[in-house]
Amino acid sequence: MAKATNIPGKKVPQGKYSAFVPAPLPPTLDWTPRLIGLLSDADRLIGKLAGEGGRLPNPHVLMRPFTRREAVLSSKIEGTQATLGELLAAEAGMTLKVLRRRWHERRRRLKVCLTGNIKNYRPQIAQHLN
Repeated sequence: MAKATNIPGKKVPQGKYSAFVPAPLPPTLDWTPRLIGLLSDADRLIGKLAGEGGRLPNPHVLMRPFTRREAVLSSKIEGTQATLGELLAAEAGMTLKVLRRRWHERRRRLKVCLTGNIKNYRPQIAQHLN
């Protein structure tokens, strides 16, 4: 494996350990004509995108899925582990208690289907099956 030679900083010994001290920011840029052209193209395209976004009747519709996804991912980082379903339910005004009750009911129905024990689940349905 080749050793990197352009490391932006240096390793400084600190007793038994060593620390990495990064180079000062921002680094010096070499303003070549190519770099200036690329930056100009990027600026023009961002302006074009902003213009197209202004023509949308409701640009927030495009942002909502990304906002929700970011909320779910950040909840995982924080350790709260909210799912997309829980987030959407909260936005719809449903409480966690209602969600848990519905989840347990669905789980019980699934268990009945998998075990074939429908007589113990709903006797009124079992009467019609005999």
